[in-house]
Amino acid sequence: MYDANVTVSFELPESVYNEVARFAHESKLSIPSAAAKLILRGLTSLDGQNTFEIDALTHLPVVSVGRPISSDEAQRLLEEDE
Repeated sequence: MYDANVTVSFELPESVYNEVARFAHESKLSIPSAAAKLILRGLTSLDGQNTFEIDALTHLPVVSVGRPISSDEAQRLLEEDE
């Protein structure tokens, strides 16, 4: 299994960033470490439906959180979030 640190950039609502920053301060962690810990905590709390594996073709991590969704469904969800 390939395990490396990967740099990822994404936008967070200010309220979410503030919670991550608070958690980082309280836990004496960097913001990226705190965000990673919170993301993993959230993924493992999805009532056992999630799986984590490395794609054999792309070697990228794949997280399954339930049923597969189509590209159209994913786009619709992204648009709802805007």
